[in-house]
Amino acid sequence: KNSVKTFNSGMLGFAQFLLSTNPNVDSMESLWRSITLVISSFYLIIFLVIGANFLMSGSYIEGREQAKEWLKNAFMMIVGVNVSFVLYKLLLETATAITQFIWITGFESLFSDSITSSAGFVLLIATSGAVGLALITLFLRYVFLMLAVLLFPIGIFLFYTPKLQNWGKIIFNLIGMALFMQFIDVIVFVASNQLMTDLAGQTGQAFVP
Repeated sequence: KNSVKTFNSGMLGFAQFLLSTNPNVDSMESLWRSITLVISSFYLIIFLVIGANFLMSGSYIEGREQAKEWLKNAFMMIVGVNVSFVLYKLLLETATAITQFIWITGFESLFSDSITSSAGFVLLIATSGAVGLALITLFLRYVFLMLAVLLFPIGIFLFYTPKLQNWGKIIFNLIGMALFMQFIDVIVFVASNQLMTDLAGQTGQAFVP
Protein backbone atom coordinates (compact mmCIF):
# COMPACT_ATOMS: atom_id res chain seq x y z
CA LYS A 1 0.00 0.00 0.00
CA ASN A 2 2.80 2.43 0.84
CA SER A 3 4.50 1.69 -2.47
CA VAL A 4 1.26 2.50 -4.30
CA LYS A 5 1.03 5.77 -2.35
CA THR A 6 4.58 6.64 -3.35
CA PHE A 7 3.85 5.81 -6.97
CA ASN A 8 0.66 7.91 -6.90
CA SER A 9 2.52 10.79 -5.29
CA GLY A 10 5.06 10.82 -8.12
CA MET A 11 2.38 10.71 -10.80
CA LEU A 12 0.36 13.44 -9.10
CA GLY A 13 3.44 15.64 -8.91
CA PHE A 14 4.06 15.18 -12.63
CA ALA A 15 0.38 15.83 -13.35
CA GLN A 16 0.54 19.00 -11.30
CA PHE A 17 3.49 20.20 -13.39
CA LEU A 18 1.75 19.43 -16.69
CA LEU A 19 -1.52 20.95 -15.51
CA SER A 20 -0.27 24.15 -13.93
CA THR A 21 2.41 25.10 -16.47
CA ASN A 22 2.72 25.46 -20.23
CA PRO A 23 5.81 24.71 -22.32
CA ASN A 24 8.56 27.28 -22.80
CA VAL A 25 8.68 27.71 -26.56
CA ASP A 26 11.88 29.77 -26.68
CA SER A 27 13.81 26.70 -27.82
CA MET A 28 11.53 26.51 -30.88
CA GLU A 29 12.28 30.05 -32.07
CA SER A 30 14.84 28.95 -34.67
CA LEU A 31 12.34 26.51 -36.20
CA TRP A 32 9.68 29.22 -36.07
CA ARG A 33 11.98 31.52 -38.04
CA SER A 34 12.41 28.79 -40.65
CA ILE A 35 8.64 28.42 -40.97
CA THR A 36 8.11 32.17 -41.33
CA LEU A 37 10.91 32.30 -43.92
CA VAL A 38 9.10 29.68 -46.00
CA ILE A 39 5.81 31.56 -45.62
CA SER A 40 7.42 34.85 -46.66
CA SER A 41 8.41 33.27 -49.96
CA PHE A 42 4.70 33.24 -50.89
CA TYR A 43 4.16 36.96 -50.27
CA LEU A 44 5.28 37.98 -53.75
CA ILE A 45 2.93 35.45 -55.34
CA ILE A 46 0.04 36.73 -53.25
CA PHE A 47 0.68 40.36 -54.22
CA LEU A 48 0.98 39.36 -57.89
CA VAL A 49 -2.39 37.60 -57.71
CA ILE A 50 -3.95 40.61 -55.98
CA GLY A 51 -2.51 42.98 -58.58
CA ALA A 52 -3.70 40.80 -61.45
CA ASN A 53 -7.15 40.59 -59.91
CA PHE A 54 -7.24 44.38 -59.51
CA LEU A 55 -6.23 44.97 -63.14
CA MET A 56 -8.59 42.34 -64.53
CA SER A 57 -11.52 43.70 -62.59
CA GLY A 58 -11.40 46.83 -64.74
CA SER A 59 -14.47 48.95 -64.08
CA TYR A 60 -16.23 46.25 -62.05
CA ILE A 61 -16.74 47.68 -58.58
CA GLU A 62 -17.16 44.27 -56.94
CA GLY A 63 -13.87 43.04 -58.38
CA ARG A 64 -12.00 46.11 -57.18
CA GLU A 65 -13.55 45.84 -53.73
CA GLN A 66 -12.51 42.20 -53.55
CA ALA A 67 -8.96 43.10 -54.59
CA LYS A 68 -8.85 45.79 -51.89
CA GLU A 69 -10.07 43.27 -49.31
CA TRP A 70 -7.40 40.80 -50.37
CA LEU A 71 -4.76 43.54 -50.13
CA LYS A 72 -5.88 44.43 -46.60
CA ASN A 73 -5.77 40.76 -45.61
CA ALA A 74 -2.29 40.43 -47.11
CA PHE A 75 -0.94 43.23 -44.92
CA MET A 76 -2.65 41.75 -41.86
CA MET A 77 -1.14 38.37 -42.76
CA ILE A 78 2.38 39.78 -42.96
CA VAL A 79 2.04 41.55 -39.61
CA GLY A 80 0.37 38.55 -37.97
CA VAL A 81 2.97 36.04 -39.16
CA ASN A 82 5.85 38.23 -37.99
CA VAL A 83 4.42 38.77 -34.49
CA SER A 84 3.00 35.24 -34.18
CA PHE A 85 5.82 34.02 -31.91
CA VAL A 86 5.32 36.84 -29.39
CA LEU A 87 1.54 36.53 -29.63
CA TYR A 88 1.64 32.78 -29.05
CA LYS A 89 3.92 33.20 -26.03
CA LEU A 90 1.48 35.76 -24.65
CA LEU A 91 -1.40 33.30 -25.02
CA LEU A 92 0.56 30.58 -23.21
CA GLU A 93 1.63 32.93 -20.41
CA THR A 94 -1.95 34.15 -19.94
CA ALA A 95 -3.28 30.60 -19.71
CA THR A 96 -0.50 29.69 -17.27
CA ALA A 97 -1.20 32.71 -15.08
CA ILE A 98 -4.92 31.88 -14.87
CA THR A 99 -4.22 28.24 -14.04
CA GLN A 100 -1.65 29.08 -11.37
CA PHE A 101 -4.14 31.50 -9.82
CA ILE A 102 -6.62 28.61 -9.61
CA TRP A 103 -4.02 26.52 -7.76
CA ILE A 104 -3.43 29.34 -5.32
CA THR A 105 -7.13 29.43 -4.50
CA GLY A 106 -6.81 25.98 -2.96
CA PHE A 107 -7.17 23.41 -5.73
CA GLU A 108 -3.60 22.26 -5.18
CA SER A 109 -4.90 20.38 -2.12
CA LEU A 110 -5.59 17.50 -4.50
CA PHE A 111 -1.85 16.87 -4.62
CA SER A 112 -1.49 16.80 -0.85
CA ASP A 113 -0.54 13.48 0.75
CA SER A 114 -3.25 14.04 3.35
CA ILE A 115 -5.89 13.29 0.74
CA THR A 116 -4.69 9.71 0.25
CA SER A 117 -3.27 9.07 3.72
CA SER A 118 -6.40 7.24 4.89
CA ALA A 119 -7.47 5.82 1.53
CA GLY A 120 -7.83 2.09 1.05
CA PHE A 121 -5.86 -0.08 -1.34
CA VAL A 122 -8.66 -0.37 -3.92
CA LEU A 123 -9.11 3.39 -3.98
CA LEU A 124 -5.37 3.90 -4.41
CA ILE A 125 -5.28 1.50 -7.37
CA ALA A 126 -8.25 3.27 -8.95
CA THR A 127 -6.48 6.57 -8.41
CA SER A 128 -3.36 5.22 -10.13
CA GLY A 129 -5.37 4.23 -13.19
CA ALA A 130 -7.24 7.52 -13.37
CA VAL A 131 -4.12 9.65 -12.95
CA GLY A 132 -2.23 7.48 -15.46
CA LEU A 133 -4.89 8.09 -18.11
CA ALA A 134 -4.92 11.79 -17.29
CA LEU A 135 -1.13 11.94 -17.64
CA ILE A 136 -1.35 10.60 -21.20
CA THR A 137 -3.72 13.36 -22.31
CA LEU A 138 -1.82 16.03 -20.37
CA PHE A 139 1.51 14.98 -21.88
CA LEU A 140 0.08 14.91 -25.41
CA ARG A 141 -1.41 18.36 -24.84
CA TYR A 142 1.94 19.63 -23.55
CA VAL A 143 3.78 18.31 -26.62
CA PHE A 144 1.13 19.73 -28.96
CA LEU A 145 1.38 23.19 -27.40
CA MET A 146 5.14 23.04 -27.85
CA LEU A 147 4.77 22.24 -31.55
CA ALA A 148 1.81 24.58 -32.05
CA VAL A 149 4.15 27.58 -32.06
CA LEU A 150 5.13 26.33 -35.54
CA LEU A 151 1.50 25.85 -36.59
CA PHE A 152 0.37 29.28 -35.39
CA PRO A 153 2.02 31.33 -38.20
CA ILE A 154 0.79 28.77 -40.72
CA GLY A 155 -2.73 29.22 -39.35
CA ILE A 156 -2.44 33.01 -39.70
CA PHE A 157 -1.16 32.64 -43.26
CA LEU A 158 -3.99 30.31 -44.25
CA PHE A 159 -6.65 32.38 -42.45
CA TYR A 160 -5.82 35.50 -44.49
CA THR A 161 -5.31 33.65 -47.77
CA PRO A 162 -8.37 33.64 -50.08
CA LYS A 163 -10.10 30.27 -50.30
CA LEU A 164 -8.01 28.84 -47.43
CA GLN A 165 -9.62 30.53 -44.42
CA ASN A 166 -11.24 27.30 -43.21
CA TRP A 167 -7.86 25.58 -42.89
CA GLY A 168 -6.59 28.46 -40.79
CA LYS A 169 -9.68 28.23 -38.59
CA ILE A 170 -9.04 24.52 -38.05
CA ILE A 171 -5.51 25.24 -36.78
CA PHE A 172 -6.79 28.02 -34.51
CA ASN A 173 -9.52 25.74 -33.15
CA LEU A 174 -7.02 22.98 -32.36
CA ILE A 175 -4.76 25.39 -30.49
CA GLY A 176 -7.73 26.93 -28.69
CA MET A 177 -9.01 23.51 -27.62
CA ALA A 178 -5.56 22.55 -26.31
CA LEU A 179 -5.43 25.75 -24.23
CA PHE A 180 -9.03 25.36 -23.04
CA MET A 181 -8.34 21.74 -22.12
CA GLN A 182 -6.18 23.05 -19.27
CA PHE A 183 -9.22 24.58 -17.58
CA ILE A 184 -11.33 21.46 -18.22
CA ASP A 185 -8.61 19.36 -16.59
CA VAL A 186 -8.65 21.68 -13.58
CA ILE A 187 -12.40 21.13 -13.18
CA VAL A 188 -11.98 17.35 -13.51
CA PHE A 189 -9.19 17.27 -10.92
CA VAL A 190 -11.21 19.44 -8.57
CA ALA A 191 -14.11 16.99 -8.82
CA SER A 192 -11.65 14.15 -8.21
CA ASN A 193 -10.33 16.04 -5.21
CA GLN A 194 -13.80 16.14 -3.68
CA LEU A 195 -14.36 12.45 -4.45
CA MET A 196 -11.04 11.47 -2.92
CA THR A 197 -11.79 13.53 0.16
CA ASP A 198 -15.16 11.82 0.61
CA LEU A 199 -13.93 8.28 -0.03
CA ALA A 200 -10.84 8.72 2.13
CA GLY A 201 -12.98 9.89 5.03
CA GLN A 202 -14.97 7.92 7.55
CA THR A 203 -17.75 7.15 5.09
CA GLY A 204 -15.38 5.97 2.39
CA GLN A 205 -13.54 3.62 4.75
CA ALA A 206 -16.71 1.60 5.14
CA PHE A 207 -16.59 0.74 1.40
CA VAL A 208 -12.88 0.82 0.64
CA PRO A 209 -10.58 -1.59 2.51
